[in-house]
Formats: sequence, C-alpha cells, structure tokens
Amino acid sequence: MRRCNDPAKARRRIALLVLTAVWILAFLLWLPLPLGAAHSRQTGCTEQIVNGGFENGPDSTPWVEVSPYELIYNFGEAHSGEWYAWLGGVNNLHEQLYQDVTIPAGTVWAVLTYWWKVKSNESPNAPPRDILTVTIRDTANNVLQTLEIISNASIRNTYVQSSFDVSAYAGQTIRVHFDSRTNWRRTTSFYIDDVSLQTCNVTPTPSPTLPPSCPEFVQNGGFENGWSPWTVLGAPTRVMSPVYAGQWSARLGGYDLAQDEIYQSIAVPAGAEVAIIRYWWQMRTQEWWNIPYDHLYVRIRDGTGTTILTIQHLDNTATRNTWRQTEYIWYGISAYAGQTIQIDFLTTTDWSLHTSFYIDEVSIEICQRPTPTPTPTPTDTPTPTPTFTPTSTNTPTPTPTDTPRPHHPLPAPSLPSSSTGVDGSRKLFLT
Repeated sequence: MRRCNDPAKARRRIALLVLTAVWILAFLLWLPLPLGAAHSRQTGCTEQIVNGGFENGPDSTPWVEVSPYELIYNFGEAHSGEWYAWLGGVNNLHEQLYQDVTIPAGTVWAVLTYWWKVKSNESPNAPPRDILTVTIRDTANNVLQTLEIISNASIRNTYVQSSFDVSAYAGQTIRVHFDSRTNWRRTTSFYIDDVSLQTCNVTPTPSPTLPPSCPEFVQNGGFENGWSPWTVLGAPTRVMSPVYAGQWSARLGGYDLAQDEIYQSIAVPAGAEVAIIRYWWQMRTQEWWNIPYDHLYVRIRDGTGTTILTIQHLDNTATRNTWRQTEYIWYGISAYAGQTIQIDFLTTTDWSLHTSFYIDEVSIEICQRPTPTPTPTPTDTPTPTPTFTPTSTNTPTPTPTDTPRPHHPLPAPSLPSSSTGVDGSRKLFLT
C-alpha cells in the first residue's frame, strides 16, 4: 500500500473526512422519525389534567367528587389501566366530578379528550331520561360551554372517545365538569376514563394514523338553497337574521308549544372510521327564569329514526344572543359503515315566553380508510383438499345490561352502609 508523504494532501483528506461526517450527521437529523415515534418528536405540548386515568385509586385528588357515594372503581369497566369513574347506577341521583385546570397564556392549541361508556336498563328506544352533561365552567361553577350530552339514548356498551377544542380559554382557569342525573325508573351507569387536556404552544402536526380522506357529507348545511335535502317537520323557518355565514340560517321554535324538527339522511361509506360533526347555534329567549322550559336536542339517529347518540341538549338557560360552535368527534361511526344515519335537530317549547334556536353551517366530515392498492392475482397452484372439521355450535352471548354497583373490597370492620335502588343496583356510601 502506498503511503502519502505530502502533509498538505493529508490535511486535505482529513478535512474532507470531517466535512463528509458532518453532512452525514445533518442528513440523519433531517430524516423524519418513523410513524410510531411521531408523538415523541412533537415538542411544546403539555398535559394539564392530573390523574386523568384515575389510576391513583380511591384517592382521586385533584378531582372533586360530589356524591353520597364513591365515584372511583376498579371492577372491570376501565378503558385502560384498572381504575375509572362511575357515575349513575342508582335512581334519583345527582353526582358531579370535576377538576380545575389552568390553560397557560400563549397557548396556541388546547384539546380536551375523554372516553365514555353507557350501560342502561332503559329500553333502547326510550327518550333521554338519565343524563350525563359535560361542561366547561369557571371556578365559580358558572357554565361557560356545554360540550356534550350523553344519556341512556346514547350508544351503549362500548367506549367512545370525545374530543373538543378548548383553545379559546387560553390564559384562564377552567373547570372540566361531569354532571350525572338519573330519574326514578331503571338505572343507567356512565363510565369515564382517560381524561386528557393537552396544551401546545405550537400547532401540532396531525397524527399519521388519521385517515387522510375526510370528505363532507352534509348537503346545504348553511340552508342557502332552500330546505332540500333536509326533511322538515313542524314549522321551522329559514331566516336572514341572525346568520353565522352566508345569507340564511334555520330557526326552530320561536312560538308556543313548538315541535320543530329538521333532519338529513347520510349514507355512511364503507371504511368509515371517524366523523367530525360541527354546527353553529344561537339561542334567543323571552324566558327570564333560570329554569329549562324550551329545549333543543341534537342527535344522530339510524336510518329508522332511532337515536344512536345525543350530541347536545340546549335549553333556554344556555348562552344567549351569540353564535357558538359545537364540534363532536364520533369514533363510533365505524359501526354504521355502509348504513344510513340521520343528523337531527329537534326543538320543543312550552306554552309561554318564546325561545328560538338558530342553526347554521352544519357539517359532517367522515374520514375513511384509504382504499388499498390491488395486488396482482397469483397463478393458481393446486392445493390438497382440506379435511372437513365440524363447526362447533356457538353459544349466544347475552346482551349487556347495567349491572349492580358493587362494594369496594374494604376491611370488614369498616364496611360502610349502602343504598339499594329500585331494581337492586347498589352503590357505596361515603362515610
């Protein structure tokens, strides 16, 4: 091997090697991380909810429980981990669970997510009787925004994730509030788990797992082209004021004993994974009592008109005279792929003092799995005929029902007293 006896050439070679190494290092740092590492690469985001999965067990701090019963359990209903919050399960019961959270000033993006599940002994076709209301409140417990109404009429026996943009509350301390109310007949249980409020000082890159194709499925969502293809029942009207966008909006109510309804049927495509439901609403009323007399229900129904879930329930105590947007991310739509659903707005009013609900810019974007690229069909190769094996008889799986609320496994000497509901359900008293 020849040796280089020229010192200048040697220095040039060393410099070239160093420069090459620097370029290689820069290239490696520039390369994107694998999809599975995308979240670890994201910077500037902070979790603000403490103990969102309730894994600290009965010590729910800093959650505040308002109930004669314990609200944190570990009896097999968790979405992840072992522990979860259980509201309802006993008749004639009002319970609250909340946590105060500060969204830092300068926050660019903040999103609240949580998982919920309903089990109920109410008939599947029963109207909403047992209600879980999710709200954003101030620290004086005044409602700032109603995010979602979940009830015995919502989808049952499976966890659903809800997600809401709460960036508007940057620089404030808000209360993430779950409020459960049950009536006197047949129990309904509400399970909550994995509550999260992420705040970011940069707009995060969308998750690579989100399906890329999310077309719009609502037609004439701004009511600019008459009513078609909406179905109209009662006496809703199209009005030119107030409107959020364009020249027209829909008004429901505004007169005594109203029963106004508009809905639109939507064919859910095969491969549907998630639906992003948005609409703007405004409420105007002559009512002065802080008592709900007049109501607006926003629901998703199946093709027969049976309620799948209640997205929102507003009444005359809601925020007045200003446009508000509701956004609901529905992961349960995959169960209705290839079927027809309805987006439905229903208003009922009492016999005096008018309340009007205005709706505008209704949108449902349905995200679908990308269509796989067909692969060439391989040449058939003869294969031996398999030996037939008799198929075993399947044992029918019973339909889940709302189960009794069990005791915590506390030591026998300190076992607290309990209460029994009319259908035998039980919950643990706090002592």
